Amino acid sequence: VETQNPSPAKWLWLIAFISGFVTISLETITIRLMGLSAGSSTYAFSIIVGIFIFCIALGGFLVGRIKEIPSYAIWLLQFLIGFSLLCLYRTIDSWPYYTHIIRTFFTHNQQTFPVYYGALTLALTLLLIVPIALCGATLPLCFHFAKNSSIKLGSESGKLYAINTVGCVLGALL
Repeated sequence: VETQNPSPAKWLWLIAFISGFVTISLETITIRLMGLSAGSSTYAFSIIVGIFIFCIALGGFLVGRIKEIPSYAIWLLQFLIGFSLLCLYRTIDSWPYYTHIIRTFFTHNQQTFPVYYGALTLALTLLLIVPIALCGATLPLCFHFAKNSSIKLGSESGKLYAINTVGCVLGALL
């Protein structure tokens, strides 16, 4: 009789879903806030998408660098995400003001246009790097724990990706 390890706990699926939902919701909200703060343009959209891709990749990279991941890491990560999002939320009402402050450093002409958006990108990256990198670390950690608890890793990884994707779609829609 062949015994199999049980599939990863359903909590991994829940975490993957919530991670996708929160990350894409935050991206959509940030794109809207950027449009309100700095003006709606293709640059605002591209900057936010670029920052999110960079920060998510950074989070995955950092998880890959950890030699031994403790069993409580996924729960600690979720706590840190919640705390960093709460801190980020408390700054939202001042975004238009600080965008205006950054804008005042640059004259309104063609030569300073890329420098202004570069400064805006840097400021937003510094503001978003912690919560989004932590969100980017969530799915790799879910894969790590699924790997340790399942023989059918390919199937479990596919389920985690699918559930994360459903969370992303619902987060974008809502």
